[in-house]
Amino acid sequence: MLLRSTANPVLRRFSTSTVSHKQPGKGLQSLLEKTPDDVVLTFAKRTPMCKAHKGSFKDTTSDALLYATLKGVKERLGFDVNEIQDIAVGTCLSPAPVYEARAAALAAGYPQEIPVQTINRLCSSGLMAIRFLSDSISRGDIDVGLAVGYESMTKNPRPTPIYGSEEIKQHQIAKDCAE
Repeated sequence: MLLRSTANPVLRRFSTSTVSHKQPGKGLQSLLEKTPDDVVLTFAKRTPMCKAHKGSFKDTTSDALLYATLKGVKERLGFDVNEIQDIAVGTCLSPAPVYEARAAALAAGYPQEIPVQTINRLCSSGLMAIRFLSDSISRGDIDVGLAVGYESMTKNPRPTPIYGSEEIKQHQIAKDCAE
């Protein structure tokens, strides 16, 4: 997902949808009102969804999926990639997500000056990447950010932890959270 501030005049021609959070208490009406501080999703693309251990992507590594996603986004942007000020990558269970994300971004042709970070979360890490960049834009830290999510449950299956803590072993809900 590519996110931009609507305060940038170049952005207006790319806008597809807006959501404003500046007027709490007005319900749906406040969501439909356009304001100069809106954060806009201007592009959305995702990797195909398929079952683990099956299908045409079963032999594809997570870094290859991320590279292909970043390369595809770059080819379809419609503006200079140098406008992107931050890349946030949501993932889960990749062996070295920060290194995979940075290497994939560089190999896909993103400038080395653009910082890349990862959010590792069991559910909705890609949405957290969007939220992080949206918050950064709302605060005025950046004007343009790229949020990406990726994972390979085939190549990086969920490991079941072996707890060493007696407190966790004795707390049934804590113990069950990873099973």
